[in-house]
Amino acid sequence: MQLNLKNGFKLPSKLKSDRSSVLKIIKKAQQDRENGNYPSTMKDVSLPIKFDPINSKKICEKGKLCHGWSLTGWYGVGTDASGDSSLIIDVEIKAPRRFKKKSMFGTGWGLSYGPNNSHTETYVSMWQYNQDIGAHDWAPISLTGKMTLAEVVADPTAAQARGTPDNQFWKPVRNRRKKNKIFCAAKRPLKHKLD
Repeated sequence: MQLNLKNGFKLPSKLKSDRSSVLKIIKKAQQDRENGNYPSTMKDVSLPIKFDPINSKKICEKGKLCHGWSLTGWYGVGTDASGDSSLIIDVEIKAPRRFKKKSMFGTGWGLSYGPNNSHTETYVSMWQYNQDIGAHDWAPISLTGKMTLAEVVADPTAAQARGTPDNQFWKPVRNRRKKNKIFCAAKRPLKHKLD
């Protein structure tokens, strides 16, 4: 998909004040798409957008608890061969040292919705001991809850306890660990009801 950046492309009014930043993101996404600079999970996405929240905001500099960690990822809406569309998120986390095979770690994300963003939908994938198989393995879960995203971030344990498991939303696409890296991707079907 090519977007004509000069003619016919209109931005929502909220973004008009930052039009040049948005156009730069779109242009970079087009270049990445043309050059194949994206993970294979983004193959059905017409315009994958890369994000780098830790490094770009310099929130894990020396002296911080998260120093040495990085997070990069991609997101976009993809449509498969059957015409079903999904939001796809793919992240790579890099730690300052190797993840131990018998420890617990993971990643996740959340999206807020509803009046005043009063509800949250989250996806979490944890590497943890699975008693059923007698070994460590990935345990992905999708939750919904009546908490704002800020409340979820402030107390993820309480959010998980209060959340309702709902695996119809996020489906795992990839969960992998390699030395000091975690690779995680999931997709969420986008279904629209007609009134």
